[in-house]
Amino acid sequence: MSSDAPGQPLPLAAPAGEKKKRHRRTKAELEAERKKAAGDAPPVDNANEIKEATAALSVTFQALGAILSAKRGEHWKLKQDECDALGAAWANVLAPYLSKFGQSVPIVGALVVTWSVAQPRIEADQARKRLRASLDNVPEVVPAPSLVP
Repeated sequence: MSSDAPGQPLPLAAPAGEKKKRHRRTKAELEAERKKAAGDAPPVDNANEIKEATAALSVTFQALGAILSAKRGEHWKLKQDECDALGAAWANVLAPYLSKFGQSVPIVGALVVTWSVAQPRIEADQARKRLRASLDNVPEVVPAPSLVP
């Protein structure tokens, strides 16, 4: 049976005597791929972009710390110097890519801050709704008859 014939199903596996060899990349090919990938993200020369990203990321980490501390305890609340250090570290990591998504960094920060403000209120509403539902299911208490005339 030939796999070239029209209407014939393709074999699911290679015939028993044939082994398909994988193409292994050479060191030169791997190095060329790394250089190409590094070339895709040009370095950012604009220190102002890095400074803005640092500030936006710092606010983002502060909001994340607030969210985590509300859920997991006060030990998760980040200090300002910790937020600044995290923002600077991540801005340097993301620096080669800022030209591609630099405009979205402040937007993401704003979304995180908005969520950190809204989320506790949403959770409080849900808790109130659960409390009301549980109170609606409480059977009505019938007063006991008076034993004293």
